[in-house]
Amino acid sequence: MKYKLAVIGAGILLGLIGVLVKLIGDNIPVLTLNFYRLFIGMLFVAAIIPFFDKETFKIKKKELVGHAIVGALMAAAFTLYMAAMLNAPVTNVALITALYVVIVPIFAYFILKEKFSFNLIIAISLALIGLVFMKPLVPKFFSGNILALTQAFVFAALIVWMRKEEKHPAIGHVFWFFLFATIFLTPTLFIYGFGNLLAVWPYVLLLGVLSTGLAYALFTYGLQGMDADTSAVLMLVVFPIASIVFAVIILKEVVSIPVYIGGALILVAGLITVIGVGIKKQYLAH
Repeated sequence: MKYKLAVIGAGILLGLIGVLVKLIGDNIPVLTLNFYRLFIGMLFVAAIIPFFDKETFKIKKKELVGHAIVGALMAAAFTLYMAAMLNAPVTNVALITALYVVIVPIFAYFILKEKFSFNLIIAISLALIGLVFMKPLVPKFFSGNILALTQAFVFAALIVWMRKEEKHPAIGHVFWFFLFATIFLTPTLFIYGFGNLLAVWPYVLLLGVLSTGLAYALFTYGLQGMDADTSAVLMLVVFPIASIVFAVIILKEVVSIPVYIGGALILVAGLITVIGVGIKKQYLAH
């Protein structure tokens, strides 16, 4: 139960990202903000590493290349997500990015040579119908919705790459991912500036500590005691719902019926995908 609670807690903390990004607004350029977020998250993880993963710094040089690639994809995915939040409602972004669950098996088919299942075909169809309901091409939120859709593809690529490398991230791995992501984002400080950090520093600190460092530490801890499919289901349900609840309560966002319907279809598609993969693994194991 404690591992499930850890994953649920991670989903809730990640659900705060949209609200915090909206509250920070244009006080800090999005790439600079992403640097702050990952840098603070890295420091937090580094502080708790001695209690969880004492082998973190005993790493082979060949592993650094894989960690660097993950860090680059993570920096891109995080930046796209935060940029999308600034250009579209939190609800739209949280639901559209949930499409990554359906995109992962598609990438895995081409990159890892994994087979398609009938469940996946149904899931993709539902996801596309859900996306149509949400009308991502509406001019008012066009840029934010497209950024969210792009983020779903980049995040899916990140997951497939990690699967290809046969990585099962521990908290120590998260430190290295954050470190490389921070390194890749460092030039943004000199390109876009430091922003008006003093005006919004509490929100930036919460974004880095709660919604990055602690969230990913909890998620990786949860993975140590439960299978990946169960954790994926929990995260798929908790994260979007938490994002919507926070947006409605704190930002007073109004969610339209089409967005509710489209989002529900996308989440159902994700559940079909994850549960289908889990059943397939059990069948193969027997």
